[in-house]
Amino acid sequence: MSNSNGQNGQNGGNKPANTARYGAIKCTIWRNDSRNGPFFSTVITRSYKDGEEWRESPSFGQEDLPTVAKAALDAHSWIREQLAGEREAAPPQSERKESQSKQRQRSSATQPACA
Repeated sequence: MSNSNGQNGQNGGNKPANTARYGAIKCTIWRNDSRNGPFFSTVITRSYKDGEEWRESPSFGQEDLPTVAKAALDAHSWIREQLAGEREAAPPQSERKESQSKQRQRSSATQPACA
């Protein structure tokens, strides 16, 4: 699955984390960050021509389904690789817990006590 970050996406100008084409089938992966860490959303569409204009549809014919399955499987593999790489780059769980505990202690020390 190739990484095509050069296109503006649908999410307010954000770029997709990855885009892959399989003929008329396009798989776009979006990265989202949350308090619990990153997560990914995947959109699979089928391109078709309506007159002179290209459009996308979330609907697939029977003949598209094997390609949709391949796109979904490749997206799953790509996302797992990204998450594994981020886990390797992140500090160990014990260090994160210590850091979070210290942050809580600092924030509680600076807040006034309730009466």
